[in-house]
Amino acid sequence: MGFFAPEGGASLVQALAPALVAAAGGPARLQGLTWFRSTHQRGGGATGYAQYADDNGQTHDAVIKAPVNSIEYRWTVRLAHAQCGEPSPVTPRLYAHGTSMGDYDFAWLILERLPGQPLAGALDGQGVRDMLTAAARLEGLARDIEPITPDTQAKQIDFEAVINKSRDVVRRGVLVAGAEAQHWNNTLKAVTSALPFLLARWRNRPCNAWCHGDLHPGNAMRRADGTLVLIDLALMHTGHWVEDALYLERTSWGRPDGLCAVNPVKELALHRRELAMHDNEDYGMLACVRRVLTASCAPALIEREGNRVYLQAALEIIRKNLPMASH
Repeated sequence: MGFFAPEGGASLVQALAPALVAAAGGPARLQGLTWFRSTHQRGGGATGYAQYADDNGQTHDAVIKAPVNSIEYRWTVRLAHAQCGEPSPVTPRLYAHGTSMGDYDFAWLILERLPGQPLAGALDGQGVRDMLTAAARLEGLARDIEPITPDTQAKQIDFEAVINKSRDVVRRGVLVAGAEAQHWNNTLKAVTSALPFLLARWRNRPCNAWCHGDLHPGNAMRRADGTLVLIDLALMHTGHWVEDALYLERTSWGRPDGLCAVNPVKELALHRRELAMHDNEDYGMLACVRRVLTASCAPALIEREGNRVYLQAALEIIRKNLPMASH
């Protein structure tokens, strides 16, 4: 089905605008299409604004995304259908969709256009809490659509390989030197010693949730009525619910006020309980394990994941969490 286009794919999609208009129902349905590239956009996709006329002749401001990968297409469509008629769906309303444009197998979506900018531009405590409420709602909806069963496998990451790369980066002095390098060397050596135990705990975690997979303030927007919407579902996957909370948490590493004093793990646990999705487990211990594993990858991923402040914060995260995670 749909896929992210290779380099130059956005230009190809834009050239296929007439085919997209035809696939969406013709110029009576889709008008005023203009393309843009968002600051966070990666890959060869294109995004556009347009006006879309529904079956009742009502015109809506819309966003077009094309091409989208099979995960984003499948979950956007399924979640939109599951929330059809709800006054405040937690994912964007879907006006039209398809898996081809002309002779190309490009999956595309026409979605409601949300006003304003993502929460990243003006995040406050209520915004963080609303994001986590939305994440719990998303999980519940996805569970209803595709229930988690005992045979469901959690997404796994090769932490051992990335941590080995982190050790190599530190040894080569690419990022740190002197006392700081020695501190990193000693810390990653301790992590490596505990790694079999840490990995066993993480790999044997319950697979109990559909995770958004990219939960951060850049993927959250508000409707005009103030309700919060989670966008960009391209990384949805099965796993443990703390993964979403910790993904959000690490966006504030090195920025003490980055999440406005909200604890994402505790907050998401609260909202899951409110939706009767509480699991009888020591999720706090599991969160410590994942923090150590993620922070230990920081030197290997520093160019993509952050800066020196983030790197220093990651070292402190390991120091605080490793004793609890390894016992």
